[in-house]
Amino acid sequence: MTGIDWNRTLREIEREYDGLPPVPSPGSLKAKKAAEEAAKAAARRRSDGLWVFLRLVPVLALSAGILFWPYDARCGLDLAGYLGAVAAVAFGGAWIAATTWRCRMPVVHTLAMLIVAWGLVMAAREALPRVGYAKPDAERAAWSCRAAP
Repeated sequence: MTGIDWNRTLREIEREYDGLPPVPSPGSLKAKKAAEEAAKAAARRRSDGLWVFLRLVPVLALSAGILFWPYDARCGLDLAGYLGAVAAVAFGGAWIAATTWRCRMPVVHTLAMLIVAWGLVMAAREALPRVGYAKPDAERAAWSCRAAP
């Protein structure tokens, strides 16, 4: 026996005769698959980066704009609206932090964690005096507005 696989050799000759490319080797198939997966991963990273920044812009705008809150947030519904906006800042920052952690974006993740801290500081600034912790004084801030006599 010569050790030649004539069936395989004839298939290769027929393939060549029909004008088809040679059968790819397992190594070249692996390399092609790895290159395709790398291209998909690069496209996914670019897409993830775009979505992260599209989420980041409104949260940054809200966290900066909250400094210029147009209403007096001392009590009642005005305070509830303000605390809702502050909660949106904190939760928006947490949402971006989770996304940037998954997408491996350390600089934007740090910025998102700073936004979360900013939201928590603003919430504490309003909540702590009302529970008697931060700034004790005779006229403690209240959650609800008192009716005028």
